[in-house]
Amino acid sequence: MMRHKCAVLVAVTIFLILVAPPVISETPVEKIPDMDFVAVRTMESLVAAPSGPCQELQRYLDCVTGKNVDIVFAFDTTGSMGEEINEMKTVSKSFADNLASSGIDYRLGLTEFKDFDLACGGATCGDDGNFAYKVYNGGVLTSSSSTFKSWIGGLSASGGADEPESILAAMRHTVTDQKWRGGDVNKIVVLITDAYPHPDEDCCNKEGNTLDGVISTLTANGITVYVIGPDKDSVTKMAFDTGGKFYLIRSGATLEPILDDIAGVLSCNFDIVGDATCDDDRLEVCVQLKGKDGVLIPYRPGYTDTWMFVACHEGTSHRYDLVYDASKNAYCAIVDPVCAGDAGVIEVTVYGRICSWSAVKVFTADCGLGPICPEPCLTVEVMTDQNVYKYGDTVVYRVLVTNNQDDVERIAISYGYVDPTPRTHIIGTFVPDIYPGDTYVSLPADFKVSDEFYSGKYVFFATATDVHNPECTVSAAKQFWIGRGDMGKELISLFGEDMQISVIE
Repeated sequence: MMRHKCAVLVAVTIFLILVAPPVISETPVEKIPDMDFVAVRTMESLVAAPSGPCQELQRYLDCVTGKNVDIVFAFDTTGSMGEEINEMKTVSKSFADNLASSGIDYRLGLTEFKDFDLACGGATCGDDGNFAYKVYNGGVLTSSSSTFKSWIGGLSASGGADEPESILAAMRHTVTDQKWRGGDVNKIVVLITDAYPHPDEDCCNKEGNTLDGVISTLTANGITVYVIGPDKDSVTKMAFDTGGKFYLIRSGATLEPILDDIAGVLSCNFDIVGDATCDDDRLEVCVQLKGKDGVLIPYRPGYTDTWMFVACHEGTSHRYDLVYDASKNAYCAIVDPVCAGDAGVIEVTVYGRICSWSAVKVFTADCGLGPICPEPCLTVEVMTDQNVYKYGDTVVYRVLVTNNQDDVERIAISYGYVDPTPRTHIIGTFVPDIYPGDTYVSLPADFKVSDEFYSGKYVFFATATDVHNPECTVSAAKQFWIGRGDMGKELISLFGEDMQISVIE
Protein backbone atom coordinates (compact mmCIF):
# COMPACT_ATOMS: atom_id res chain seq x y z
CA MET A 1 0.00 0.00 0.00
CA MET A 2 1.39 3.43 -0.89
CA ARG A 3 1.58 5.76 2.10
CA HIS A 4 1.32 9.44 1.34
CA LYS A 5 2.67 12.04 3.67
CA CYS A 6 0.39 14.99 4.28
CA ALA A 7 1.35 18.15 2.46
CA VAL A 8 3.21 20.67 4.52
CA LEU A 9 2.55 24.20 3.27
CA VAL A 10 4.19 26.55 5.71
CA ALA A 11 4.02 30.26 4.97
CA VAL A 12 5.31 31.15 8.40
CA THR A 13 7.18 28.59 10.49
CA ILE A 14 5.75 28.09 13.95
CA PHE A 15 6.72 25.38 16.34
CA LEU A 16 3.87 24.25 18.54
CA ILE A 17 5.04 22.40 21.62
CA LEU A 18 2.40 19.96 22.82
CA VAL A 19 3.74 18.33 25.96
CA ALA A 20 2.57 14.77 26.28
CA PRO A 21 3.23 12.72 29.44
CA PRO A 22 3.13 8.90 29.65
CA VAL A 23 0.64 6.58 31.36
CA ILE A 24 0.69 2.79 31.80
CA SER A 25 -1.03 -0.60 32.53
CA GLU A 26 -2.28 -3.42 30.43
CA THR A 27 -5.86 -3.86 31.55
CA PRO A 28 -8.37 -1.01 31.34
CA VAL A 29 -9.59 -0.08 34.81
CA GLU A 30 -13.13 1.12 35.33
CA LYS A 31 -13.54 1.06 39.12
CA ILE A 32 -13.34 4.24 41.16
CA PRO A 33 -10.42 4.17 43.60
CA ASP A 34 -11.47 3.58 47.21
CA MET A 35 -9.87 6.64 48.81
CA ASP A 36 -11.84 8.65 51.36
CA PHE A 37 -9.75 11.75 50.82
CA VAL A 38 -11.05 12.12 47.27
CA ALA A 39 -14.77 12.42 47.96
CA VAL A 40 -15.63 15.29 50.31
CA ARG A 41 -19.11 15.14 51.81
CA THR A 42 -19.20 17.17 55.01
CA MET A 43 -18.19 20.59 56.24
CA GLU A 44 -15.89 19.04 58.83
CA SER A 45 -13.94 17.05 56.23
CA LEU A 46 -13.34 20.22 54.22
CA VAL A 47 -11.56 22.12 56.95
CA ALA A 48 -9.64 19.23 58.51
CA ALA A 49 -5.85 19.50 58.10
CA PRO A 50 -3.96 16.57 56.52
CA SER A 51 -2.90 13.97 59.06
CA GLY A 52 -0.78 10.82 59.13
CA PRO A 53 0.69 9.82 55.76
CA CYS A 54 -0.87 12.84 53.98
CA GLN A 55 0.79 15.24 56.42
CA GLU A 56 4.11 13.51 55.78
CA LEU A 57 3.65 13.60 51.99
CA GLN A 58 2.67 17.27 52.00
CA ARG A 59 6.19 18.12 53.18
CA TYR A 60 7.49 16.98 49.79
CA LEU A 61 5.17 19.26 47.82
CA ASP A 62 6.05 22.71 46.54
CA CYS A 63 3.54 24.97 48.26
CA VAL A 64 5.64 28.13 47.76
CA THR A 65 6.40 28.50 44.06
CA GLY A 66 3.56 30.14 42.17
CA LYS A 67 1.78 28.15 39.49
CA ASN A 68 -0.28 28.97 36.43
CA VAL A 69 -3.87 27.75 36.49
CA ASP A 70 -6.79 28.15 34.08
CA ILE A 71 -10.12 27.43 35.81
CA VAL A 72 -13.42 27.23 33.94
CA PHE A 73 -16.69 26.86 35.83
CA ALA A 74 -19.30 24.73 34.06
CA PHE A 75 -22.45 25.95 35.82
CA ASP A 76 -25.92 24.38 35.67
CA THR A 77 -28.47 27.23 35.72
CA THR A 78 -31.70 25.26 35.47
CA GLY A 79 -34.58 26.08 37.78
CA SER A 80 -33.42 24.08 40.81
CA MET A 81 -30.01 25.78 41.01
CA GLY A 82 -31.11 29.16 42.37
CA GLU A 83 -29.48 28.63 45.78
CA GLU A 84 -26.07 27.81 44.29
CA ILE A 85 -26.27 30.70 41.81
CA ASN A 86 -27.04 33.21 44.54
CA GLU A 87 -24.21 31.94 46.72
CA MET A 88 -21.78 31.95 43.79
CA LYS A 89 -22.60 35.62 43.20
CA THR A 90 -21.43 36.29 46.76
CA VAL A 91 -18.26 34.19 46.83
CA SER A 92 -16.96 34.37 43.24
CA LYS A 93 -14.68 37.36 43.80
CA SER A 94 -13.27 36.07 47.09
CA PHE A 95 -12.47 32.74 45.37
CA ALA A 96 -10.40 34.58 42.75
CA ASP A 97 -8.74 36.71 45.41
CA ASN A 98 -7.82 33.56 47.37
CA LEU A 99 -6.13 32.16 44.28
CA ALA A 100 -4.12 35.35 43.88
CA SER A 101 -3.09 35.39 47.56
CA SER A 102 -1.81 31.82 47.14
CA GLY A 103 0.60 33.00 44.44
CA ILE A 104 -1.43 31.44 41.64
CA ASP A 105 -1.39 33.16 38.24
CA TYR A 106 -4.98 32.38 37.33
CA ARG A 107 -7.40 32.86 34.47
CA LEU A 108 -11.13 32.24 34.95
CA GLY A 109 -13.79 31.25 32.46
CA LEU A 110 -17.48 30.34 32.50
CA THR A 111 -19.64 27.86 30.61
CA GLU A 112 -23.34 28.06 31.48
CA PHE A 113 -25.65 25.19 30.55
CA LYS A 114 -29.28 24.16 30.82
CA ASP A 115 -30.54 21.60 28.27
CA PHE A 116 -31.35 21.13 24.60
CA ASP A 117 -34.53 22.94 23.60
CA LEU A 118 -36.29 20.00 21.96
CA ALA A 119 -38.77 17.22 22.59
CA CYS A 120 -38.08 13.59 21.72
CA GLY A 121 -39.06 10.12 22.79
CA GLY A 122 -42.38 11.45 24.07
CA ALA A 123 -40.68 13.77 26.58
CA THR A 124 -39.42 17.34 26.73
CA CYS A 125 -35.66 17.66 27.14
CA GLY A 126 -35.48 21.36 27.96
CA ASP A 127 -37.97 24.21 28.23
CA ASP A 128 -38.51 26.76 25.48
CA GLY A 129 -35.54 29.09 25.22
CA ASN A 130 -33.14 26.70 26.96
CA PHE A 131 -29.67 26.13 25.52
CA ALA A 132 -27.23 23.25 25.78
CA TYR A 133 -24.22 25.43 26.58
CA LYS A 134 -23.05 29.03 26.50
CA VAL A 135 -19.35 29.86 26.51
CA TYR A 136 -18.78 33.33 27.96
CA ASN A 137 -16.55 36.03 26.43
CA GLY A 138 -15.95 34.01 23.28
CA GLY A 139 -13.93 31.58 25.38
CA VAL A 140 -11.31 34.19 26.36
CA LEU A 141 -10.48 33.63 30.02
CA THR A 142 -10.03 36.60 32.35
CA SER A 143 -7.57 37.47 35.12
CA SER A 144 -10.00 40.04 36.53
CA SER A 145 -11.98 38.89 39.57
CA SER A 146 -14.44 41.73 38.95
CA THR A 147 -15.05 40.65 35.35
CA PHE A 148 -15.62 37.07 36.46
CA LYS A 149 -18.01 38.26 39.16
CA SER A 150 -19.96 40.23 36.53
CA TRP A 151 -20.42 37.04 34.48
CA ILE A 152 -21.68 35.18 37.54
CA GLY A 153 -23.90 38.16 38.42
CA GLY A 154 -25.81 37.72 35.17
CA LEU A 155 -26.78 34.09 35.86
CA SER A 156 -30.35 33.21 36.72
CA ALA A 157 -32.12 29.91 37.38
CA SER A 158 -34.76 28.82 34.85
CA GLY A 159 -35.89 25.91 32.71
CA GLY A 160 -34.67 22.36 32.72
CA ALA A 161 -37.88 20.35 32.15
CA ASP A 162 -36.59 16.79 32.79
CA GLU A 163 -34.01 15.80 35.43
CA PRO A 164 -30.90 15.05 33.31
CA GLU A 165 -29.21 18.02 31.61
CA SER A 166 -26.85 18.70 28.69
CA ILE A 167 -23.75 18.15 30.84
CA LEU A 168 -21.88 16.13 28.20
CA ALA A 169 -22.28 18.82 25.53
CA ALA A 170 -21.34 21.56 27.99
CA MET A 171 -18.20 19.73 29.12
CA ARG A 172 -17.06 18.96 25.58
CA HIS A 173 -17.50 22.57 24.48
CA THR A 174 -15.78 23.76 27.63
CA VAL A 175 -12.73 21.83 26.43
CA THR A 176 -12.89 22.80 22.76
CA ASP A 177 -14.33 26.35 22.83
CA GLN A 178 -12.60 27.89 25.82
CA LYS A 179 -9.25 29.51 24.95
CA TRP A 180 -6.96 27.63 27.35
CA ARG A 181 -3.40 28.84 27.75
CA GLY A 182 -0.59 26.55 26.64
CA GLY A 183 2.71 25.60 28.23
CA ASP A 184 2.88 24.60 31.89
CA VAL A 185 -0.61 25.88 32.73
CA ASN A 186 -2.79 23.60 34.89
CA LYS A 187 -6.26 23.24 33.38
CA ILE A 188 -9.19 22.86 35.75
CA VAL A 189 -12.95 22.52 35.23
CA VAL A 190 -15.28 23.02 38.20
CA LEU A 191 -18.62 21.39 37.36
CA ILE A 192 -21.52 22.60 39.54
CA THR A 193 -24.81 20.78 39.01
CA ASP A 194 -27.57 18.95 40.87
CA ALA A 195 -28.33 16.75 37.85
CA TYR A 196 -26.70 14.00 35.81
CA PRO A 197 -26.07 13.89 32.04
CA HIS A 198 -28.44 12.41 29.48
CA PRO A 199 -27.35 8.78 28.96
CA ASP A 200 -25.40 7.73 25.89
CA GLU A 201 -27.67 7.23 22.85
CA ASP A 202 -30.52 9.15 24.54
CA CYS A 203 -32.40 11.22 21.97
CA CYS A 204 -32.11 14.28 24.24
CA ASN A 205 -28.34 13.96 23.86
CA LYS A 206 -28.58 15.89 20.60
CA GLU A 207 -24.87 16.14 19.73
CA GLY A 208 -24.32 12.43 20.32
CA ASN A 209 -21.69 12.87 23.03
CA THR A 210 -20.92 9.87 25.24
CA LEU A 211 -19.61 9.83 28.80
CA ASP A 212 -16.45 7.92 27.82
CA GLY A 213 -15.96 10.20 24.82
CA VAL A 214 -16.16 13.33 26.96
CA ILE A 215 -13.75 11.88 29.53
CA SER A 216 -11.39 11.03 26.67
CA THR A 217 -11.58 14.64 25.47
CA LEU A 218 -10.87 15.92 28.98
CA THR A 219 -7.92 13.61 29.54
CA ALA A 220 -6.45 14.18 26.07
CA ASN A 221 -6.27 17.88 26.97
CA GLY A 222 -4.80 17.23 30.42
CA ILE A 223 -7.80 18.68 32.27
CA THR A 224 -8.69 17.94 35.90
CA VAL A 225 -12.36 18.10 36.93
CA TYR A 226 -13.70 19.07 40.35
CA VAL A 227 -17.37 18.16 40.68
CA ILE A 228 -19.90 19.70 43.06
CA GLY A 229 -22.84 17.52 42.22
CA PRO A 230 -25.12 14.56 42.96
CA ASP A 231 -23.80 11.14 43.89
CA LYS A 232 -24.21 9.69 40.41
CA ASP A 233 -21.66 7.40 38.76
CA SER A 234 -21.46 9.55 35.63
CA VAL A 235 -20.38 12.77 37.35
CA THR A 236 -18.19 11.14 40.00
CA LYS A 237 -16.36 9.24 37.23
CA MET A 238 -15.44 12.56 35.56
CA ALA A 239 -13.79 13.68 38.80
CA PHE A 240 -11.99 10.46 39.67
CA ASP A 241 -10.71 9.66 36.16
CA THR A 242 -9.20 13.13 35.75
CA GLY A 243 -7.53 13.29 39.17
CA GLY A 244 -10.04 15.74 40.62
CA LYS A 245 -12.32 15.64 43.66
CA PHE A 246 -16.02 15.06 44.18
CA TYR A 247 -18.12 17.12 46.57
CA LEU A 248 -21.69 16.08 47.30
CA ILE A 249 -23.95 19.04 46.57
CA ARG A 250 -26.22 20.20 49.42
CA SER A 251 -24.56 17.87 51.91
CA GLY A 252 -24.30 20.54 54.60
CA ALA A 253 -21.30 22.24 52.98
CA THR A 254 -21.96 25.51 51.17
CA LEU A 255 -20.00 26.56 48.08
CA GLU A 256 -17.62 28.88 49.91
CA PRO A 257 -15.68 26.26 51.94
CA ILE A 258 -15.69 23.92 48.94
CA LEU A 259 -14.14 26.60 46.72
CA ASP A 260 -11.67 27.45 49.49
CA ASP A 261 -10.71 23.77 49.59
CA ILE A 262 -10.15 23.71 45.82
CA ALA A 263 -8.01 26.86 46.03
CA GLY A 264 -5.98 25.25 48.82
CA VAL A 265 -5.41 22.05 46.84
CA LEU A 266 -4.27 24.06 43.82
CA SER A 267 -1.71 25.98 45.86
CA CYS A 268 0.65 22.98 46.21
CA ASN A 269 2.51 21.36 43.29
CA PHE A 270 4.32 18.23 42.35
CA ASP A 271 5.65 17.05 39.01
CA ILE A 272 5.36 13.88 36.94
CA VAL A 273 8.74 13.01 35.42
CA GLY A 274 9.47 10.13 33.07
CA ASP A 275 9.10 8.97 29.51
CA ALA A 276 6.98 6.95 27.13
CA THR A 277 8.68 4.82 24.49
CA CYS A 278 7.34 2.63 21.74
CA ASP A 279 8.77 -0.32 19.84
CA ASP A 280 6.34 -0.73 16.95
CA ASP A 281 3.06 -1.12 18.84
CA ARG A 282 4.47 -1.97 22.28
CA LEU A 283 4.22 1.02 24.63
CA GLU A 284 6.35 1.27 27.78
CA VAL A 285 5.83 4.05 30.33
CA CYS A 286 7.70 4.77 33.57
CA VAL A 287 7.21 7.91 35.66
CA GLN A 288 8.20 9.28 39.05
CA LEU A 289 6.42 11.81 41.25
CA LYS A 290 8.74 14.63 42.30
CA GLY A 291 8.18 17.50 44.70
CA LYS A 292 10.02 20.71 45.50
CA ASP A 293 13.63 20.91 44.32
CA GLY A 294 13.05 17.74 42.30
CA VAL A 295 12.98 15.49 45.37
CA LEU A 296 11.47 12.06 44.78
CA ILE A 297 8.14 11.61 46.60
CA PRO A 298 8.02 8.22 48.37
CA TYR A 299 5.46 5.61 47.45
CA ARG A 300 2.72 5.18 50.03
CA PRO A 301 0.11 2.51 49.16
CA GLY A 302 -3.38 3.99 49.16
CA TYR A 303 -2.07 7.56 49.25
CA THR A 304 0.03 7.82 46.07
CA ASP A 305 -1.43 6.69 42.77
CA THR A 306 -0.84 7.05 39.03
CA TRP A 307 -2.83 6.12 35.95
CA MET A 308 -2.93 7.11 32.31
CA PHE A 309 -5.15 7.55 29.30
CA VAL A 310 -3.82 6.49 25.90
CA ALA A 311 -5.43 8.26 22.95
CA CYS A 312 -5.32 6.19 19.77
CA HIS A 313 -5.46 7.68 16.31
CA GLU A 314 -8.90 6.29 15.50
CA GLY A 315 -10.38 8.44 18.26
CA THR A 316 -10.58 5.88 21.07
CA SER A 317 -9.02 6.42 24.49
CA HIS A 318 -8.25 3.79 27.12
CA ARG A 319 -7.42 4.05 30.80
CA TYR A 320 -4.58 2.03 32.34
CA ASP A 321 -3.16 1.93 35.86
CA LEU A 322 0.57 2.33 36.46
CA VAL A 323 2.07 -0.10 38.98
CA TYR A 324 4.81 0.90 41.40
CA ASP A 325 8.16 -0.82 40.67
CA ALA A 326 10.36 -0.62 43.78
CA SER A 327 13.52 -1.52 41.82
CA LYS A 328 13.07 1.58 39.66
CA ASN A 329 11.43 3.82 42.26
CA ALA A 330 8.89 4.48 39.53
CA TYR A 331 5.34 3.73 38.40
CA CYS A 332 5.49 1.66 35.23
CA ALA A 333 3.32 -0.17 32.72
CA ILE A 334 3.46 -1.92 29.37
CA VAL A 335 0.65 -1.85 26.82
CA ASP A 336 1.07 -4.43 24.06
CA PRO A 337 -0.39 -3.83 21.54
CA VAL A 338 -1.05 -0.18 22.29
CA CYS A 339 -3.62 0.59 19.57
CA ALA A 340 -5.31 -1.26 16.74
CA GLY A 341 -3.45 -1.18 13.43
CA ASP A 342 -0.75 1.40 12.80
CA ALA A 343 -0.79 3.51 15.95
CA GLY A 344 1.41 6.32 14.61
CA VAL A 345 2.26 9.11 17.04
CA ILE A 346 0.07 8.72 20.13
CA GLU A 347 -0.55 10.84 23.21
CA VAL A 348 -0.32 9.46 26.72
CA THR A 349 -1.84 11.56 29.51
CA VAL A 350 -0.52 10.60 32.93
CA TYR A 351 -2.36 11.57 36.09
CA GLY A 352 -0.76 11.42 39.52
CA ARG A 353 -2.49 11.75 42.87
CA ILE A 354 -0.97 12.31 46.30
CA CYS A 355 -3.79 12.33 48.87
CA SER A 356 -6.04 15.15 47.61
CA TRP A 357 -3.37 16.82 45.42
CA SER A 358 -3.07 15.91 41.77
CA ALA A 359 -0.88 16.57 38.74
CA VAL A 360 -1.13 15.76 35.06
CA LYS A 361 1.35 15.56 32.21
CA VAL A 362 1.06 14.62 28.55
CA PHE A 363 3.71 12.57 26.74
CA THR A 364 4.00 11.55 23.09
CA ALA A 365 5.35 8.32 21.66
CA ASP A 366 5.95 7.31 18.05
CA CYS A 367 4.36 3.88 17.79
CA GLY A 368 4.32 3.27 14.04
CA LEU A 369 4.57 4.66 10.58
CA GLY A 370 1.82 7.21 11.12
CA PRO A 371 -1.63 7.50 9.63
CA ILE A 372 -2.44 7.73 5.96
CA CYS A 373 -3.50 11.26 5.08
CA PRO A 374 -5.17 12.78 2.06
CA GLU A 375 -3.48 15.71 0.39
CA PRO A 376 -4.01 18.23 1.74
CA CYS A 377 -4.88 16.66 5.10
CA LEU A 378 -6.05 20.07 6.37
CA THR A 379 -7.25 23.23 4.71
CA VAL A 380 -6.39 26.53 6.36
CA GLU A 381 -7.81 29.95 5.52
CA VAL A 382 -7.18 33.31 7.17
CA MET A 383 -9.10 36.55 6.76
CA THR A 384 -8.70 40.20 7.64
CA ASP A 385 -11.49 42.69 7.14
CA GLN A 386 -9.35 45.14 5.11
CA ASN A 387 -6.09 45.23 3.20
CA VAL A 388 -4.97 48.66 4.38
CA TYR A 389 -5.06 50.18 7.87
CA LYS A 390 -4.17 53.55 9.36
CA TYR A 391 -3.01 54.20 12.91
CA GLY A 392 -5.98 54.04 15.24
CA ASP A 393 -7.81 51.47 13.07
CA THR A 394 -8.83 48.03 14.33
CA VAL A 395 -7.73 44.88 12.47
CA VAL A 396 -10.50 42.26 12.52
CA TYR A 397 -9.34 38.73 11.71
CA ARG A 398 -10.65 35.19 11.49
CA VAL A 399 -9.19 31.68 11.13
CA LEU A 400 -10.85 28.71 9.39
CA VAL A 401 -9.48 25.14 9.49
CA THR A 402 -11.08 22.17 7.68
CA ASN A 403 -10.30 18.54 8.51
CA ASN A 404 -10.05 16.60 5.24
CA GLN A 405 -9.24 13.31 6.97
CA ASP A 406 -11.46 10.32 7.67
CA ASP A 407 -11.47 10.58 11.48
CA VAL A 408 -12.10 13.21 14.13
CA GLU A 409 -8.76 14.80 14.94
CA ARG A 410 -7.31 17.16 17.54
CA ILE A 411 -5.90 20.05 15.56
CA ALA A 412 -3.40 22.45 17.16
CA ILE A 413 -3.91 25.90 15.66
CA SER A 414 -1.55 28.83 16.16
CA TYR A 415 -2.09 32.26 14.62
CA GLY A 416 -0.59 35.73 14.63
CA TYR A 417 1.19 38.21 12.38
CA VAL A 418 4.66 39.10 11.13
CA ASP A 419 5.67 42.77 11.19
CA PRO A 420 8.04 44.50 8.69
CA THR A 421 11.20 44.05 10.84
CA PRO A 422 10.38 41.01 10.39
CA ARG A 423 9.29 39.70 13.77
CA THR A 424 6.64 37.07 14.50
CA HIS A 425 3.88 37.89 17.00
CA ILE A 426 1.80 34.92 18.22
CA ILE A 427 -1.72 36.09 19.10
CA GLY A 428 -3.13 32.78 20.32
CA THR A 429 -3.27 28.99 20.17
CA PHE A 430 -6.11 26.53 20.64
CA VAL A 431 -6.66 22.79 20.11
CA PRO A 432 -10.21 21.91 18.97
CA ASP A 433 -11.51 18.50 17.93
CA ILE A 434 -12.55 18.75 14.28
CA TYR A 435 -14.77 16.07 12.74
CA PRO A 436 -14.21 14.72 9.19
CA GLY A 437 -15.27 17.28 6.60
CA ASP A 438 -16.05 19.91 9.25
CA THR A 439 -14.55 23.39 9.40
CA TYR A 440 -13.54 25.05 12.65
CA VAL A 441 -14.42 28.73 12.32
CA SER A 442 -12.99 31.01 14.99
CA LEU A 443 -14.99 33.90 16.36
CA PRO A 444 -14.05 37.29 14.87
CA ALA A 445 -11.31 38.87 16.97
CA ASP A 446 -9.33 42.06 16.64
CA PHE A 447 -6.33 44.12 17.66
CA LYS A 448 -5.81 47.87 17.49
CA VAL A 449 -3.15 49.55 15.34
CA SER A 450 -1.24 51.69 17.86
CA ASP A 451 1.90 53.81 17.77
CA GLU A 452 3.92 50.69 18.53
CA PHE A 453 3.26 49.38 15.02
CA TYR A 454 5.66 49.98 12.13
CA SER A 455 4.54 51.26 8.76
CA GLY A 456 4.78 48.70 5.99
CA LYS A 457 3.70 45.23 4.92
CA TYR A 458 2.39 42.74 7.49
CA VAL A 459 1.48 39.06 7.13
CA PHE A 460 -1.38 37.52 9.11
CA PHE A 461 -0.95 33.74 9.32
CA ALA A 462 -2.33 30.56 10.84
CA THR A 463 -0.69 27.14 11.15
CA ALA A 464 -2.67 23.97 11.88
CA THR A 465 -1.13 20.64 12.95
CA ASP A 466 -2.72 17.23 13.49
CA VAL A 467 -1.66 16.43 17.06
CA HIS A 468 -1.49 12.70 16.36
CA ASN A 469 0.42 13.14 13.09
CA PRO A 470 2.67 16.23 13.19
CA GLU A 471 3.66 15.70 9.56
CA CYS A 472 0.17 16.90 8.75
CA THR A 473 0.93 20.61 9.13
CA VAL A 474 -0.58 23.27 6.90
CA SER A 475 -0.30 27.07 6.99
CA ALA A 476 -2.02 29.99 5.30
CA ALA A 477 -1.18 33.69 5.22
CA LYS A 478 -2.67 37.01 4.07
CA GLN A 479 -0.81 40.27 3.50
CA PHE A 480 -2.02 43.62 4.76
CA TRP A 481 -0.46 47.04 5.07
CA ILE A 482 -0.23 49.64 7.80
CA GLY A 483 0.79 53.19 6.97
CA ARG A 484 0.86 56.67 8.38
CA GLY A 485 1.24 60.07 6.71
CA ASP A 486 2.07 60.04 3.01
CA MET A 487 2.66 56.29 2.99
CA GLY A 488 -0.81 55.69 4.37
CA LYS A 489 -2.37 57.93 1.74
CA GLU A 490 -0.49 56.16 -1.07
CA LEU A 491 -1.60 52.75 0.16
CA ILE A 492 -5.21 53.83 0.47
CA SER A 493 -5.22 55.30 -3.03
CA LEU A 494 -3.67 52.10 -4.37
CA PHE A 495 -5.83 49.52 -2.58
CA GLY A 496 -8.91 51.48 -1.55
CA GLU A 497 -9.92 52.34 1.99
CA ASP A 498 -12.94 50.10 2.33
CA MET A 499 -12.17 46.49 1.35
CA GLN A 500 -14.45 44.52 3.65
CA ILE A 501 -14.72 40.73 3.75
CA SER A 502 -18.35 39.86 4.30
CA VAL A 503 -17.62 36.66 6.25
CA ILE A 504 -16.23 38.66 9.16
CA GLU A 505 -19.31 40.26 10.62
